[in-house]
Amino acid sequence: MAKIRDPMPKKLLVLVVWLVLGLVMTVVQGALGGGVLSWVSVLVSALLIVGVLVGSEGARLWLMFGAIAGLLMGGVGAFGLLVAGKGMGIARGLGLIVLSVAPSAYMLWCLRQQDVQQWMFYRSLGSEADE
Repeated sequence: MAKIRDPMPKKLLVLVVWLVLGLVMTVVQGALGGGVLSWVSVLVSALLIVGVLVGSEGARLWLMFGAIAGLLMGGVGAFGLLVAGKGMGIARGLGLIVLSVAPSAYMLWCLRQQDVQQWMFYRSLGSEADE
């Protein structure tokens, strides 16, 4: 049984690092003149990262919703590029589809794992979990 003092599951650590890298890229985009929406995206991303670190079920659900949307949009977009780029070749087209949906698929898989859910649950309880 997981406790609050247990280390973060490695798969969740990979996801958090990936989210932080995305946050850094969004900050750079905002600094280069990305506009107000870039800074709103920075705020939302930072809140979701903090939510994961404190074990918020709401943050987990929002990330899962985003992952499902990413799967749908990535698949549709990659398929559209595959159809439009007839000279692309089947290998490149399939590679494009895989690369466009892989991050969302990993996020969805990671957040649905039992050890990740338990770790987040015990994090959300705080010190009461160890009693």
